[in-house]
Amino acid sequence: MKVGVEKYIGIILKNSLISFSILFIFLIGLYPGISNFQLDASSDSLVLENDPDLKTYREMGNLFSDSDFLIVTMRPNEDIFTNKSLQRIEKIENAILEIDGVSQVLSILDAPIVEQPKVSLSEIGDNIKYLLDESIDLQKAKQEILSNPIYQELILSRDGSTTAFQILLDKNESYESLIQQRYDLLNSNKPSILLEVNRKINEQNSLIQEKEKRIVAEIRSVINNNRDFGVLFLGGPAMIANDMIDFIKSDLSIFGLLVFLIFGFLLYFFFRDIKLALIPLINAALVIYATSSILGYADWKISVVSSNFIALLLILTISISVHVIERFVELKKEDLDERLVIETFSQMFIPCFFAVLTTGVAFLSLISGDIKPVLEFGKMMTVGIIVVFIFTFTFVPLAFHNLSFGSLRASSKVGRLPIKIGKKIITNKAIILSLSIFLGLLFIIGMNNLKVENKFIDYFKKNTEIYQGMSELDEKLGGTATLDIVIYEPDNYLANDDEISDEFDDLFDEDIFEDDNSESSGYWWNIYNLKRLEEIHDYLDDNENIGKVLSVSSGIKLARKINDNNELNDLELALLRSVLPEDIKDTVLNSYISNDDSIVRISTRVYESSESLNRDHLLKKINSDLQQRFGISSDKYKITGLAVLYNNMLQSLFSSMLNSIIIVYTVIALMLLILFRSVKIMLAGLLPNILIGLGVLGTMGLLKIPLDIMTITVASISVGIAVDNTIHYLYKFKSEYELNNDFNEAMIGSHSTIGRAIFYTASTISLGFLIFSFSNFIPTIYFGIFTALAMFFAFLVSLTLLPILLEKVRAFE
Repeated sequence: MKVGVEKYIGIILKNSLISFSILFIFLIGLYPGISNFQLDASSDSLVLENDPDLKTYREMGNLFSDSDFLIVTMRPNEDIFTNKSLQRIEKIENAILEIDGVSQVLSILDAPIVEQPKVSLSEIGDNIKYLLDESIDLQKAKQEILSNPIYQELILSRDGSTTAFQILLDKNESYESLIQQRYDLLNSNKPSILLEVNRKINEQNSLIQEKEKRIVAEIRSVINNNRDFGVLFLGGPAMIANDMIDFIKSDLSIFGLLVFLIFGFLLYFFFRDIKLALIPLINAALVIYATSSILGYADWKISVVSSNFIALLLILTISISVHVIERFVELKKEDLDERLVIETFSQMFIPCFFAVLTTGVAFLSLISGDIKPVLEFGKMMTVGIIVVFIFTFTFVPLAFHNLSFGSLRASSKVGRLPIKIGKKIITNKAIILSLSIFLGLLFIIGMNNLKVENKFIDYFKKNTEIYQGMSELDEKLGGTATLDIVIYEPDNYLANDDEISDEFDDLFDEDIFEDDNSESSGYWWNIYNLKRLEEIHDYLDDNENIGKVLSVSSGIKLARKINDNNELNDLELALLRSVLPEDIKDTVLNSYISNDDSIVRISTRVYESSESLNRDHLLKKINSDLQQRFGISSDKYKITGLAVLYNNMLQSLFSSMLNSIIIVYTVIALMLLILFRSVKIMLAGLLPNILIGLGVLGTMGLLKIPLDIMTITVASISVGIAVDNTIHYLYKFKSEYELNNDFNEAMIGSHSTIGRAIFYTASTISLGFLIFSFSNFIPTIYFGIFTALAMFFAFLVSLTLLPILLEKVRAFE
């Protein structure tokens, strides 16, 4: 293999102008792909296309005519219930309504006032008033809305100080149609058609993303123009997705540039040569550009999770480049002249190839899970690692060959640290082994404390609008994340319920409400089953982690209040449907019961900021109680909503991570066995990598930092970087030991060369990535800190525990 590598390097160096030209043409050809390289925060980017819970979520949204929405919370400086405040609210509502893409705005102005004057249920339709009507007593209206089971904590806080606008966005019918087409095609044998439908869905996602970005910007403009009125916050899924993309783009541009500058400074500090500092940076920039363009051509959009692949490509490119440069510097001392570059890359090919191969498999293992963003991240990183290897063995040798290097530096004082560590190891092997065992046990304890429960609000700093808006919704307006329970009629209800529905059937036998628009009642629309539904409604309302609860029962409670707190009979139920205006009927009834009355929905919101919130425990308890306490068959209800989708993803993280780590360590063991053909070397190389993985995850557990869609990747990163160090160190240690058959001398020799490269890489990347701790996006902060920690662990373990284990197992004897 070495001869083949030498021939390859010799050919590209001999024809360097042609090689550079081919490389340049290749990069130019990739340019169109970069324009299609985009961030995607849609639901499609977070869950698999055949995810059953996402399908249920969409089906229920279509059934009950849901649409995407935004919320503006408002805490005026003055009392809401004054003509001045209400006129200002009307002005704001009208300004939002004028925005293209907004279909409807619901505010306190749309809340019906039904007690001025107080009339009977049959007269309600002709006596509905609103806050802006001249005859309204505003203070009485305030008390009425505060006691209204529908609007309390929906558009008005319990203390009456905070109100909200619910902004409904236009539905994208083309997108909905394409989603249905995809569901129809998933089980068919038509991959080409499915591919085309997915392409069109991606196009629609991009259009929706751009449209929602514009709407969010225009609503913020309205908010900013009314800051003098009070404290206003914008919230809602569309705004959160938009701001997350902005956070990530900002982090990539600002912190990415700072990381590049820090890397450049540190590389120059270590190598004392501007060209040796610039080559890894230029190589990294080319790798990132080429990989991003390839992903753009493949129409692979990056999500919140996979957005950190650029940072990881930077790590891997810098790491492999530093190892090559360090070898180049060492060989230059031997005065090889023209063969310097060829010898450098022929010697580095095998360790770099196996390091890249093992790291690639480490990331490829992520596709074993069922979390789409993690799966996509694994595929993207695999492509990226291949690009890293190709550019490192094309551009870097060409750069070395065409640049002149004078006398390169001797090792600086800081560069002698690995040698000092090596000398300390000789006299402290027992202590290091004991400490490693102790830390391993401590990290295992930490891993047992590792949790996947994470509050979405904790992704953001307290000074961000997302955090403040979500906090305002939780504290004042009934919670944030949606959680819906959809209950179906039983299969045999007609036979069982004849005796309890005679009165209701007789009502329609007499054709009391006979007209073209009459509605026949189904299973749920009678006093008996609505009473049962109300019990479930109240049960959910009593849960400390659930805020606002809305269902048909909310409308029935309001009707009961109007009816002098008397229970409604079936006649009055039918009357209620007849007398309500269509817009109010849509709000209080049609959003929570299907047209044929066979399906009901209880819509709730979860308190994201609740200290006691554990989504998985909450959902399991609701599941259990629906079956055990309320006697509903498991196939006759579904729990859906954003809270469910997010919880499913969180709960899949741990099993996905465990599966990928098992695969990674299995592959590492096989690679080490293939490369060194020794079980002893394989074991000595594997154990430090296991300790590094335990170290990162164990530290998270000990610090009670939950596993989430960003921190899950840190384990793969730490193992990927660690195995890179391990292979390079083992390869060098083997050659050093073959010279003198002495473990201590082989260790010092390895520390003085590869050890220095490992140290330079760890120092450069750790210090560079700590800059991410200044981000406003908490997952980015954790990513930066734990990547730095992973690099530190990898450096420390590779230069302490690894050589000791090699000696203990007598690896090369």
